[in-house]
Amino acid sequence: MGFATSILITNRFYNIRAISLPLFRWTNILLAGLLGLMVLSMFGLKAQAALGAQIFGLLVPLTLILTSIYAYRVERKAIVYLGAAWLAFVLAVLYYVLSLQGIITFKAYSPLVLQSGVLLEFMLLALALGQRYQTILERQRKVESEHFKLMQLHNTELELQVSKRTQSLNELIDQLKASDEVKNKLFSIIAHDLRTPFNSMLSILSTEIIDMLDEDELKMMLRSNSNHFQQLKIMLDNILHWARSQMEEVQINKEPFDIVKTTNFLATVYQPIAESKKVGIHINSVSASQFCMADKNHIRLVLRNLLDNAVKYTEPSSDILIEIVKVSNEVSFSIQNNFNVRNGPGVNVRSAGLGINLCEDYLNRNGSSLNKEVSGGVIRFSFLLPAGVLQ
Repeated sequence: MGFATSILITNRFYNIRAISLPLFRWTNILLAGLLGLMVLSMFGLKAQAALGAQIFGLLVPLTLILTSIYAYRVERKAIVYLGAAWLAFVLAVLYYVLSLQGIITFKAYSPLVLQSGVLLEFMLLALALGQRYQTILERQRKVESEHFKLMQLHNTELELQVSKRTQSLNELIDQLKASDEVKNKLFSIIAHDLRTPFNSMLSILSTEIIDMLDEDELKMMLRSNSNHFQQLKIMLDNILHWARSQMEEVQINKEPFDIVKTTNFLATVYQPIAESKKVGIHINSVSASQFCMADKNHIRLVLRNLLDNAVKYTEPSSDILIEIVKVSNEVSFSIQNNFNVRNGPGVNVRSAGLGINLCEDYLNRNGSSLNKEVSGGVIRFSFLLPAGVLQ
């Protein structure tokens, strides 16, 4: 999904179909191949899917780098940071794949090279967004200058041109405001949510620490920081969803699905992390299944972010309580937990990060809203969805 989103984002930046139809067809072939890998995994062919993932891990970034070069050659506006992002990623993947194949000696810190490459790719994508913002700003200044000159003329023909340019200026101003809001939100999230896992990786990669630890101690440190890497992965997944929602319209596909079953599955996924903090996850539901009508993928993302947020901030040796009940023709979902009053999300709304913003956005798209209640050291999130019946 990450590779597919990268191809779609690059297409939005460069309009690949306009600059090269063969290149556009090749990206469609890559998208079809990625879909094939997902099918292989669904049928249990994990080894074949893993090998294919390594191959596509090189093909996709190389294709995106070549796309940047081709866009520059046909005198399109090249976004340098976007090409650099794919280059950083392909180098990291190449090193990791060669390590797995034994061509390069595999070290305990080899996986961190891949993690660092992904993080560098994300930062360069942020810079690409900043470059796009600067381009819009320059276009606005140019249009404003032309608009001022036209206002000095008083004949009817030029007044018509002024009217057209004014409309164009308003559109550019709207784009500029939207881009500025996106930029501010993005860097705010980077500063808050990526600081802890990034500092953790830097401490592990510190030359002094590596030299002081033997192989077993280094492995132990990597395992102890696995939660940070998991949080970084969730953060990057959220960024991809958020970028897609910003750059193209999100399609809504409402269908009846079992929200109790989905919640139980996600609770099982987060159980090991919760147990490491001695946190219990309890799900209360009147029936073993409860169907609601909404986009299943959207609500799954909402549930995952709410559960991840609860596990992250819940005080050790306490519980997370999830309740799913049917109220009239609606299904009510709520999740509450005890949190650290000084550091938890109840004190600072921004500490909830991009995940809560995505929850609010996706619930709004499905005709619902996210409610938040804070009382002392307990925080509770809840929402309502229309009840559904399995066809």
